[in-house]
Amino acid sequence: AFFSYSVRAFDGAVQKVLLSRWVDGCEVYRKPPTERIVRLFYDPVMKYSRVSSCPYKAGQTIMLNVTPSMLPVPSFVPESGFLIENKGYVKAGADIIYETHWYGRLVRMFNVDKTI
Repeated sequence: AFFSYSVRAFDGAVQKVLLSRWVDGCEVYRKPPTERIVRLFYDPVMKYSRVSSCPYKAGQTIMLNVTPSMLPVPSFVPESGFLIENKGYVKAGADIIYETHWYGRLVRMFNVDKTI
């Protein structure tokens, strides 16, 4: 299975693409990623989902309560509105098996007491 992701920052009407790339999901499953951006998604997905094997089969993968707020955000990402698009494919260039769009607004918070 292959995955593509694109992260766009909204600056008024202009959508600037910050990141965009393809990832071989089976390769990432077999060998955890060292690339920082892929790791941001990998860690929460592996923690909160059940991915048992590769190639992925229907009904084998469950993701519960994985939200953008769980993802650590790199410091180079500006405060702005955002769109994260994620698409899954059986093989590169093949039919899409799923597509998600996450919209939100990134606001930096400093000295936040997480015990509250």
